[in-house]
Amino acid sequence: MAGRENPLFTYGDTVTFQIATSDVIALLSPTEVPFVQRIGLDGDPGKFRVENWPSTQVKWFEDEVRALTVGLGAAITTTTGTSVTLATGAGWNVMVNDVVKVDDEYMYVTARNADTLTVTRGFWGSTAATHASSASVTRVTQAALEGATFETSGTSVPTAQYNYTQIFRDVIRISNSELVQSRYGIEDVLAYQTSVKTADIMRLVEKAAFTGIRSAGSESTPRTMGGLTYFITTNTASMSNNYITETAILNMVRTIYESSGQTPSLLVCGPLTAQTIDTLWEGKVVVQPSSDAVGMLTRRIVTRYGDLEVLSSHLCPPDKAFILNLDHVGFLTYRPLEVTQLAQTGDVKAWQIALEVTMVVRNDKCHGIITGIKTT
Repeated sequence: MAGRENPLFTYGDTVTFQIATSDVIALLSPTEVPFVQRIGLDGDPGKFRVENWPSTQVKWFEDEVRALTVGLGAAITTTTGTSVTLATGAGWNVMVNDVVKVDDEYMYVTARNADTLTVTRGFWGSTAATHASSASVTRVTQAALEGATFETSGTSVPTAQYNYTQIFRDVIRISNSELVQSRYGIEDVLAYQTSVKTADIMRLVEKAAFTGIRSAGSESTPRTMGGLTYFITTNTASMSNNYITETAILNMVRTIYESSGQTPSLLVCGPLTAQTIDTLWEGKVVVQPSSDAVGMLTRRIVTRYGDLEVLSSHLCPPDKAFILNLDHVGFLTYRPLEVTQLAQTGDVKAWQIALEVTMVVRNDKCHGIITGIKTT
């Protein structure tokens, strides 16, 4: 036995020294999934009127009323010609008795054959003029003749859209000795590993919701679900590597309203873009005064076309902002998250964590994406 002279210091006796140890493990990686939490993972099939659910493929049908504005298929080169050619396939949108406007000239439609209209020029006293092929033809109103026979009318054809379920899976393997080993911060090693791996699965679900690509898969390749960027292709605008602007947001909301007649309700973006939005609307919001807080957080933008909730997700692609109509977006869960014990191998027990979901993104024109946002 070794001896020591007084006084005693903490540096001397390290054999019996007890170290203060925290009985908790601080998990450093971000685990929140704001978008999944906001719209709900286990969506109601009744919201989309899905029948024969569950199935590894979900299909929905979309249709739209006649367009109010279509393009010309050829320039109008005279002021007296009565034949107007519309863009290929656009003819069904226009009916006999429609009053249409091209630039500043009004025309009255007296007949239609596929994409070719017969019109009365200079209607309502407007001045007949020539028109470039890039001009638009806008339906202004309709005025049917009293006692006239019925006219041939075009009919829209519903289209089918679909998505596949995607399996998210991880495995926990723990030796029997590890299952009974005491550890700081871990009361139950299986429960702890389950929570860690579940958090990772949910992050991957959220990332797939933004950028997933639809694929049917096979016995040798996995099937995958399409996400927002896969389905939303009509209403897009690029910031060309600039920070997002108030004008860009309001213009996209207006574009969605004009093309769908419906109002979006949610804007999802990355943290930097959310911070930029806070700055854009600073001083333009009504806030409740607080004696112990400073700064401003924009949670909702009021526009002429409805309120837009702002949601920040660290898993959202930083160069994109999604503006969505939540009536037409949702998850459907094919197999809920489940932990299943697998066969034991030697002295090691194993469990599988599995979840299978798909996503519905209906009516592309009800949504929009702003791309090319500066990320630094």
